[in-house]
Amino acid sequence: MMSTLQLSAHTGASGTSVPTPFFHDDLSIRAFKLAIDSLLAKTRACAWRIVRSAYRELWLEESYNTRRWLCDSLAMDSTTSSESFAKWLAEAEKLNELRKKEGTQDRWIVMRVR
Repeated sequence: MMSTLQLSAHTGASGTSVPTPFFHDDLSIRAFKLAIDSLLAKTRACAWRIVRSAYRELWLEESYNTRRWLCDSLAMDSTTSSESFAKWLAEAEKLNELRKKEGTQDRWIVMRVR
C-alpha cells in the first residue's frame, strides 16, 4: 500500500490559513525525518569545513554567545543541550579537527583542513 501526502490547513500566526503536510503512516514520517537529518548532516559538514578554514581558534564563551553562533552556523538546533554540544565537541576532538587549548576553559584550537 502506498502512502500519500495530503495538505491540510491550519491557522498561522497571522491568522491566515497555512497548508501543512498530513502523513498517513509512521513510515512516511520516519522517511521525512531521515531526509531532513541527512540534509542537516551534509549542511553541518560543509559549514564545519568553512569554519575550520576561516578560524584558527574558537572561544566558546557563554557571555559572548559564540557557542550559540557556532550551533547556528553548523545548523544545530538552537535549543541543543549543552550535553549534546559537548558530545559534538568531543567527536570533533576525536577526529583531530579541534584541540582544547591548554590552560583554558572554553578555548579550542581549530586544526586546519588538509
